[in-house]
Amino acid sequence: MRQKMKPKKRQTAIPESQIGLVLSGVVEAVLEVGRHRKAILQRLRAALECGDTKNALNFARQLCGLSNEESNPTDTRIN
Repeated sequence: MRQKMKPKKRQTAIPESQIGLVLSGVVEAVLEVGRHRKAILQRLRAALECGDTKNALNFARQLCGLSNEESNPTDTRIN
């Protein structure tokens, strides 16, 4: 029977006095990602509203983390 291993306590290399600064940097990075995604969504909506399906698809790919090179237009199966 396998024994369950107890999780090791993580030790941080960041002094407690700087944790607030690190967290504020993380929060700022998350907010920046959100702003970037919002901008892409706005472009996607505009492309859909004017019938520009090519750009709409490109924006949708960006939101899904795909590049244009990764897509295969003849294979529409979900992996």
